[in-house]
Amino acid sequence: MQLTGGLGNLPSTVLPILGIFFIPMTFRLDLWGIVTFNSWRLVMLMNVVPSLAAGTALLCLYESPKFLLSKGHNDKVVKMMRHIYSINTGKSKDEFPVEHICFDSNEVQDPTENASMMRIWAQSLSLFKKPLLKFTILSCIIQAGVVGACNIIYLWLPSLVNLLMTYSMNYPDYGVTLCQVAQFREEIIVVNASDYSTVNNTWKEPECVVNVPTGTYEVSLVIGFLSFFVFILSGLMTRYVGNRKLLVTYILTTAVVIAGQTLSTNLWITITFMGIAAVLLATSITACLGIVAEFFPTSVRSMASCMCMVCGRISTIVGVQSMGLLQQNYCDISYWVLSVFLVGIAIIAYLAPTKQKKTGDDESGKP
Repeated sequence: MQLTGGLGNLPSTVLPILGIFFIPMTFRLDLWGIVTFNSWRLVMLMNVVPSLAAGTALLCLYESPKFLLSKGHNDKVVKMMRHIYSINTGKSKDEFPVEHICFDSNEVQDPTENASMMRIWAQSLSLFKKPLLKFTILSCIIQAGVVGACNIIYLWLPSLVNLLMTYSMNYPDYGVTLCQVAQFREEIIVVNASDYSTVNNTWKEPECVVNVPTGTYEVSLVIGFLSFFVFILSGLMTRYVGNRKLLVTYILTTAVVIAGQTLSTNLWITITFMGIAAVLLATSITACLGIVAEFFPTSVRSMASCMCMVCGRISTIVGVQSMGLLQQNYCDISYWVLSVFLVGIAIIAYLAPTKQKKTGDDESGKP
């Protein structure tokens, strides 16, 4: 799972690489007087290519065996499994030892659309009944906390890094904290009266000069590569220390560095703390899914994961908007609250039950 997370995070380095090489270019191409095509628009256009490639690749993927079986396509399941067997082993498809695949007698499903919707409803409802209710609440709280905090850090990181670097260029002495820079306001520039044209009573529109420093992209590139290696390292460490202990350690470490970044008056120490928080929280999201796997039986595990991710998205919306408002006047307090919040999430993750009891009723996902 951590390897998948690492590979999924590696493409986040594409945009920084494009930005570093293309943003400094100064070409300007006027397209029919409607839009000016310049370097940053080129970067945005090129960034679409990986998404198009991924979308095209999805067309080559097989449907899951369970989905095909639920639709009555048993022959397609066997054909798919033979193909996977041949790729994984290098042997001929004819050597695949299975000729027929079907559901167990207690798993036979009605392939009609109404029956599928009823199964989805039944699985969702079982998450909010005993004995799964407490596991649903715990999982949603943990996932909402980690995903929300991660997206708060990731979404604000480029803007804050750009502010820090711009401030350091304008004020070489620096010596300020993150929140002092975030709340810093430049003096309003008064337009010179000579810029007003008395011929036609209009203002002379100054030329728009786009100056985007590449330092932000360089920081994002380093964070992207570090995330990949931390994901891989976490997968190896999980075997020895366990998924839960690793998750708690990451969350507590993140809480410490988030509080620390508000106290640092050194540019690169502040940026390093922000990067550590982003990397550890991104890795923790995958670890959270491992916790969900411990809590729920196989029959409702996918639905539980979806429910937890919905809670994560909701917390992201609330958290990002709240952080944007608080940073204007209560910047230090907002980060301290986030740090304390993460400590609470770590405590909940540590004290939560290890795994759901394995009984016949629990495995069915029904009370």
